[in-house]
Amino acid sequence: MKTTIKKAFEWARSDEMRAFLQSSTATLDELLDDNIDLFIAVPLDQLDGQAVFMRLLVNLVLGTVVRQDGRRTANKRILLVLDEFVRLGRMEKLMNIANVAAGSGIEALFVTQDKGQIEAVYGANDTASLLGSCVTTRIFGLGRAETKTAEWAAHALGDQTVLTRSKQAGVKIGEPARISTNELKQKLMTADQILEMPADEMLCLIGSKPPLRLKAIVSHAHPAYRKKLDPNPTMRA
Repeated sequence: MKTTIKKAFEWARSDEMRAFLQSSTATLDELLDDNIDLFIAVPLDQLDGQAVFMRLLVNLVLGTVVRQDGRRTANKRILLVLDEFVRLGRMEKLMNIANVAAGSGIEALFVTQDKGQIEAVYGANDTASLLGSCVTTRIFGLGRAETKTAEWAAHALGDQTVLTRSKQAGVKIGEPARISTNELKQKLMTADQILEMPADEMLCLIGSKPPLRLKAIVSHAHPAYRKKLDPNPTMRA
């Protein structure tokens, strides 16, 4: 029992974490009032050690919004951004975020390197459920070896109907040629074509609408967005 408790609270042993927990005066109810923006920025070398803390905080945020029982609701939708969320390990509450939390005031944005990383943590069935519940899916920046993700994307894009015409000479001299038309189905894009996309392009799947191939916007470099960015919250101190 002592070993289990020690392991569960390993994340709280660092001096930086203790200072953070002692000095924080924010309450999660302030999220409902749209009074605070909450960022969790963890150095890469501490990511595995702090995974338990981050899972705990995500569950607390989710519980603050979902477990209101009609007492109060969020003034605005809370954007929950989970970058490299599979590094946190399996979170059962994540399926609730994807399936029911949207109606409770949470809009979630999940970011991962490839589909295989999700399946390694959540399995094939839960991965399909998670991806299927996403209203919008964006695919960009795939590495040349990420064939599994490209094959899934090619399947998700669907097929297109292609008309082919063939011309056959007349059987007898002077007889006009015969032209036949056939309909064939082929993928909008093959896995190889997706892997060969330029770095500044992305695929966008939005619900039941036709897929889009768009130019990607780099916010910190685009003149229309560059001036709208807030300072990096981790650099304010």
